[in-house]
Amino acid sequence: MFDSIPENYRSQTADTEEEGWRYCQGDKDARRPPELLTRDHIARCIVREIKEGRGSPHGGVFLDNRVDQEKKFRTGIEHIKKKLPSNVSPVQTTR
Repeated sequence: MFDSIPENYRSQTADTEEEGWRYCQGDKDARRPPELLTRDHIARCIVREIKEGRGSPHGGVFLDNRVDQEKKFRTGIEHIKKKLPSNVSPVQTTR
């Protein structure tokens, strides 16, 4: 987990699990664990949207986390086909 942190966040995140644990326990000198990167990024985006006047009428934001199901299905099938042994019949791709 600690090896796959984007370079621009590396200085902000813990180098070890122990440092991440200390952060979660309230140690002000420890840096946050990498698993909090997504949460923190979303929080910054929410604050920015509200400050720029695109918040909801109640002061928050509306999050749309839908994915393109057709695209996800197509790419998933292609991935499966690549991983299947050659002696297995092709996957049916019609709905």
